[in-house]
Amino acid sequence: MITQRRVGWIQEHLDEMLTKYDGLSPEEQAYRIVFFDHMKINPSHSKMVQVSPRKIKIESHNFCPYLEACRHLGLDTRYVCQDIGEPSTQKMIEVINPNLRFSRNYDNIRPRNGAFCEEYIELLFRFPKLASPTSYSRIR
Repeated sequence: MITQRRVGWIQEHLDEMLTKYDGLSPEEQAYRIVFFDHMKINPSHSKMVQVSPRKIKIESHNFCPYLEACRHLGLDTRYVCQDIGEPSTQKMIEVINPNLRFSRNYDNIRPRNGAFCEEYIELLFRFPKLASPTSYSRIR
């Protein structure tokens, strides 16, 4: 249900969001769409660093309902986030661009490190620039 709701939102707003973030790399587009527009994270609570030409690292300091639920229930965020949070985020990112992959460093997430969750968005490969949008639709 979480994945369906998230993917539905992305599908409904994708054209508008891609226009809004035109000119940014696919990784940064996905980051801004998912974190700021969908999850409504305050940009001051999230730090993005380019770690390679096709990969960004995100330090999330924002309020997290999964973290709070795990604290109250005595659950390990490594397992809850990997089983519930990560798959739905990956599906959203795949709708934005099927060549993007979302991941977390489970050795560096809250509350284990106390400060932030370390996440990544990576573009697996880039398509060459094409002459027209119809050329792109043939290779999708």
